[in-house]
Amino acid sequence: MRRRQAQDLGVPFVVLSRDDISPEALVLIPEPLSRARSVVAYHAAGGAVEVALLDIDELEHLSFLQPQIKIRPRLTDQASMTQALQIYQKHLKEKFGSALHEGDVEALILHALGSQASDVHLEVSTAGTRVRYRIQGALHDAMRLSAEAGAALVRGIKSAAGLFLIAAAQEGKFKIAKSGDTNGKDDEVVLVSVANLPGVEGECITLRLLHESAGHQGFTLSALGLHGAGLERVHTMLHARSGLVLVAGKSGSGKTTALYTLLDQLHRNHALVVTIEENIEHRLPYATQTRTRPELGLTMLAGVRAALRSDPDIIMVSAIDSAETAEVVLKAASRGVLVFAGIDAKSAARAVEKLLSFDLSPQLIAANLLGVVGVQLAQKLGDEKGVEEKLSRADGALLEPLANFGRVLAALKDEDQVHEHAAWKDISFYRGGEPIVFIGLQEVLPVTSIIKEMIVQSADAEDIEAAAREEGMLTLLEDALFKAAQGRVSIEEVEELASE
Repeated sequence: MRRRQAQDLGVPFVVLSRDDISPEALVLIPEPLSRARSVVAYHAAGGAVEVALLDIDELEHLSFLQPQIKIRPRLTDQASMTQALQIYQKHLKEKFGSALHEGDVEALILHALGSQASDVHLEVSTAGTRVRYRIQGALHDAMRLSAEAGAALVRGIKSAAGLFLIAAAQEGKFKIAKSGDTNGKDDEVVLVSVANLPGVEGECITLRLLHESAGHQGFTLSALGLHGAGLERVHTMLHARSGLVLVAGKSGSGKTTALYTLLDQLHRNHALVVTIEENIEHRLPYATQTRTRPELGLTMLAGVRAALRSDPDIIMVSAIDSAETAEVVLKAASRGVLVFAGIDAKSAARAVEKLLSFDLSPQLIAANLLGVVGVQLAQKLGDEKGVEEKLSRADGALLEPLANFGRVLAALKDEDQVHEHAAWKDISFYRGGEPIVFIGLQEVLPVTSIIKEMIVQSADAEDIEAAAREEGMLTLLEDALFKAAQGRVSIEEVEELASE
């Protein structure tokens, strides 16, 4: 029947032998996905991969390979599929098996990264350990481990993340380095965010894998200046399948670079990406880029509408310049598109206020706005940092009404930038240094349930910012103080920002 179906579809039919199956090709499709969908990549060459399937409709689950890799479908029989999956599992077992069963945390992370997972879920009980990976937004069973191996993994994860070994609700994080491969991929650092939740028969551990590698433009979120909780909140926004992410700032604040960098973090998903820009500042090899031409009728609004007709997965709009554009991108976000858009606003909270000022439905905004990243540029100190000194009384009097010193100190301690017993009076800053380049300042405002409620009530920027700060947001000024305490920004730069 499958031979006949292949003939009708004009697709080759193959019976696979062991010699036909290449481990290097197999790993192009995550093993959980191969097993769940009965699809295996068995031969790769010249930018194309031959994929064996039992059902041609399963091709829709392989869109992440395109357009970088051309898919050549082949129908096969059940015996060939079973053999290919066994070879795949044997390959992974030889590479990771013993390490995983010995509780090697790094082996687990590398195995998950190899499966293109964004999250790892471990459900540990006395009966054994179930491991699942979130791949392209869906959870897939990855493996079953013994109770002993699961317990060893939990101990290793908690130790790496600095958590207590007891089964209690707690959060932590750690980093691992992933070496590059022979295909030219660079080394990268992966931030692993850990959340632990006790259950009736054991506990659940969730690991979120946050890449800090550079994209096509050579930028990383960390290199832009994002760090700590703000960085994790941006990664959470990037995990969304749809919604609107705003990048807010004044002219020349680095909005465009931030937008490009956000897109770069997603290019590995091989989605259809379309940009509508006033000026194309960087060429993105994975995106269709359109420049507005108002004199020819191609306004920002017309460009967004035209882009939506191509059924994109991701859209980047360089500037929301009207209420009509704002309404179109919000409605696109409500229909399954992930939208990144720049907006001219002094802060993240004022960006929300500006959306509300367009007289749009507050419910539409609250339901589809994922968050706002406020950006600003500051001059970065070089080797000549100037005079090191404590914050003077005059500096404190200027800054304290505008910035929460306690929150900045807590962030410095949380990210191991100062000693855990340090007091604010112990922190040194630099004055009179020589700046060399620019560094980004950021504030990240996620739209939580509290912020949603405030948007629905059309709250003003001051109230929204106050609520976001209560939920842990560092403002642009507080981020500047954080970076000044690191020696990356002078105290004069912070004072200039405070006086604006």
